[in-house]
Amino acid sequence: MLDVSEVDPFVACTKFAVEWLGHVASHDLTRAESMIDVVESGIPFAQSFPAPDGFTYCQPSRAEGWDLHFLALSQGGLSVDFEVPFLEKNFRPMMANFTMRRKGNFLEVRFGGLDIT
Repeated sequence: MLDVSEVDPFVACTKFAVEWLGHVASHDLTRAESMIDVVESGIPFAQSFPAPDGFTYCQPSRAEGWDLHFLALSQGGLSVDFEVPFLEKNFRPMMANFTMRRKGNFLEVRFGGLDIT
């Protein structure tokens, strides 16, 4: 859960995205999954990400650009999608889908899966 008692939910979600993408880029899927409260993708989390064989997941700080979209905002939380970038130009980015549900001063992180853009 993301603590939003003393930080704006948009800031908390952005920080989450950067840290989570860093774990995916390092292919530390155990650590990336530990940041998620509920996996709703319908498949085991690690199966969402192919092993980097012939390509490299990109650290967010090294990406030439990546997208973060706040799709919905309500009293109940936020809907957030962000790009999973690659270092190689010939790979299409994937979008990670999250719902952040408000639970008091926290946002419950729910992973909806990946969409290939």
